[in-house]
Amino acid sequence: MKRRAKAADLGPMLSSLQDMNRSDLLERYLKLYGADAPNRLSRSMLIGAIAYRLQVNLFGGIKP
Repeated sequence: MKRRAKAADLGPMLSSLQDMNRSDLLERYLKLYGADAPNRLSRSMLIGAIAYRLQVNLFGGIKP
């Protein structure tokens, strides 16, 4: 059974993004968003988008 992430896990997960190559980041993006990342998305924007989604999944998103 897969363990649900906790708030304490977020720091290491975010830090690990810096060490990933573009291929790994694109794979993570696909897993989190269910769609391919835009082709021209820079590495830093890709990391930011993944970090945002990880935080939303853990803490919830902005309420309308």
